[in-house]
Amino acid sequence: MKLHKGDGYGGEGLYYEPEDYKEVVIWLHGLGGNANEWSDLIKRSTLYPKLAKTKWILLSAPQRPVTLNNGMISPAWFDIKSLKEGTNEDIEGFRQSAMRIINIIREEKKKGIKQNKIIIGGFSQGAAMSYLVGLAAKDIHLGGIIALSGWLPLRVDGFNKGHESSLNDDYLYFGDTKENKNRIKIFAGHGEDDFIVQHTWGRNSANIIKDHLKLPFITFNSYSNMGHSINNSELLDVYNFIIDVFGDIPLSANKSDVVLNIE
Repeated sequence: MKLHKGDGYGGEGLYYEPEDYKEVVIWLHGLGGNANEWSDLIKRSTLYPKLAKTKWILLSAPQRPVTLNNGMISPAWFDIKSLKEGTNEDIEGFRQSAMRIINIIREEKKKGIKQNKIIIGGFSQGAAMSYLVGLAAKDIHLGGIIALSGWLPLRVDGFNKGHESSLNDDYLYFGDTKENKNRIKIFAGHGEDDFIVQHTWGRNSANIIKDHLKLPFITFNSYSNMGHSINNSELLDVYNFIIDVFGDIPLSANKSDVVLNIE
């Protein structure tokens, strides 16, 4: 298989585009990462024929100062100022990254890809962005969201205020979850020993999505003896989820067949 440099739309990343594809997975790395470190996510997917014709777009974040890291320049979807949940969020950083992702989704729609055949997913920061775009992208109703070791961002200023949020614009609208996004499927996975993005943050986010945003199709899986990373069991769960969203029979492969090392 041939992976192409870039995101296919003028930005940094990697993408794989098989002929006559009908489905798209957009993937976002974590803080300090890049698209290359997730390339095995594509390569391993071809072990399973039902995923072989899926287009994958792995995005790389821009370089920006990260307050948590003493202002060090690093690939990041948004600035992180504290590891305390919901503290002083970088609204403009979220907005800039969301605009890029939403523009890519809009272009895929123009190519004839159905919205319910598009999944957005990511790890850590990328998971937070996936929640934001999947649940608040204006006039876009995706098939699924994958959030690994992540959290729901902009709860107070965005999702809690809904249609009254001052963050609503031409790209983001926080009042649409109950009416038009209530069929979206969501998979959230989190290591029980994660001390960077705490396991309780991930579980609390899933509970808020189910109970407050009233989105019933969310699965939250916990993984024992796993920190801020991904293991074989979680990766197989990810592939199963993708196949389920795209309407085929889930995988029955041995979990030892799937290996991806991300720290």
